[in-house]
Amino acid sequence: MDSPQWYSHLPQDLDIKNILDRFELWNHNNLIYIHRDCVPRLKKFYEHTVISHKRAGALNCVVTGFYPKDITVEWMVNGQPALDGISTGFLPNHDQTYQIQVTILLSDATQNYSCQIKHSSLREPMVLTWGKNRSQTFL
Repeated sequence: MDSPQWYSHLPQDLDIKNILDRFELWNHNNLIYIHRDCVPRLKKFYEHTVISHKRAGALNCVVTGFYPKDITVEWMVNGQPALDGISTGFLPNHDQTYQIQVTILLSDATQNYSCQIKHSSLREPMVLTWGKNRSQTFL
C-alpha cells in the first residue's frame, strides 16, 4: 500500500511533515474519507451555489458556525414564510459546528424580504431584512 505523503513548501514545516508521513494507515484512511465523503459533499454544495449565482434576483441567507445542529432558517416575504426557499441542508464546518444556506428567488423587488433564524443560542429569533439600499448584510 502506497501511503499518501504530506507536502510542504516551507522549510520550517519539514519536521512536522516527516512526523505526519509516518502515520501511514491514518493518512490512507483520511484520503479515503476525503474522496468518499468530502468530495461528494463539496460537489453538492457547489451545485447549489452555482445555481443560486446563475439566477438573477436571488437572495442567499448563509448561517454558519452554529451548534447544536437544530436550527430553522427561512425567508419571509412581507412577514409571511416563503414556501419556495431552496436549502443546501446542513453542512459540517471544520470546527464541529454547522452551516446552512437558504436561497429564494425574488418575485417582486417591491416586497419586503427578511431571513429569520431560530436557534437555541438565540434568546429570540434573529431577523435580517434585505432592503433596496443594501445588497448584503453581515453579522
